[in-house]
Amino acid sequence: MQKFGDLPDSIDFLEYEDALSFNWTYLPVLDSEKQAKVDANMIDNNLISYTDLFAEKGKDFETEIKQIAKDKLLIQELMSSGNGVSEDQVSSVKEVVDAYGAGVRGGSITPQLKDEEYLRVLLNLPQPEKPVLDAWEDDGGARRPITLKSQEAFQTEQTEIVDESPEVEDS
Repeated sequence: MQKFGDLPDSIDFLEYEDALSFNWTYLPVLDSEKQAKVDANMIDNNLISYTDLFAEKGKDFETEIKQIAKDKLLIQELMSSGNGVSEDQVSSVKEVVDAYGAGVRGGSITPQLKDEEYLRVLLNLPQPEKPVLDAWEDDGGARRPITLKSQEAFQTEQTEIVDESPEVEDS
């Protein structure tokens, strides 16, 4: 005879395994860096499982680890497809810009608009706007490096730039 409150013998609890699992709401910590070190130490010393650690934070380990794997795969695909930027690419861009600057300062390269367009693409910068294009037009499509100008010519040019600049109102 079944008593009130007893569960029937015919229920298979494995069918309801997900319904029996829950995670407490994670309480935030004041020092997240310290907590991260504690968590890493606990994992390293086998004092807690990843499943339990994630559960403490209110997350399901299996769901989170699948998402982490997806994220890492996406990053890897972007880096290898050319849509992302690797450290080697950053270093390569810096070398190009440094070499260009040295060439300009040394007088072996005369800057022109096509150089700027190339560097903007290389650095993933926006296209030049009208004031920049106007400046190139005013310069005749090329710029003489500052190091090759006389001090007087440089000062005159700087004064003209300041004089032509629109007034900025103080707010």
